[in-house]
Amino acid sequence: MDCTLTLLTDGTTPFFQVQNSGPEPLRIRAPALQQVSTTAPDAPAPAGTVPAATSGTGAPVLASPLEVMLSGATGCSAYDITNRLQERGIHVTAMTVHTQAERATTAPRVFTSVHLHYRITAPQADRETVASVVDMSVHAHCSALGILKHTAQIGYTLDLTV
Repeated sequence: MDCTLTLLTDGTTPFFQVQNSGPEPLRIRAPALQQVSTTAPDAPAPAGTVPAATSGTGAPVLASPLEVMLSGATGCSAYDITNRLQERGIHVTAMTVHTQAERATTAPRVFTSVHLHYRITAPQADRETVASVVDMSVHAHCSALGILKHTAQIGYTLDLTV
């Protein structure tokens, strides 16, 4: 796996930009950094840079590193489930995964609870097979959730439409 992390600024807000095998880079806010001058404010954005969403104040809205970690775990599990179902000849026509997490109140503020809610549409799928694949992803196969389970209780629910 290749991943490049670059510290940039848009002139007011420092952020890390992560480029991996995906087509678009990911931006992660770096709120503890103050004066970052790796890019001049009027310099053109690097090729492929996605403009950050802005809040009502015009300030960029960027994901925190732990939000990215949670997003990564969600994506890892969804990817794993889709691949394993396809290996079994089950075609997934739609999937949504909503993840909620709680963090410790004191440092280090690790995740203490993670709950994933899967909505999967797989016409003509066997419910037991899909449920088994989801369970194995959450509890055994997904590497990112495997890391999180050292500090968090991992749970899930499944809504399957066949």
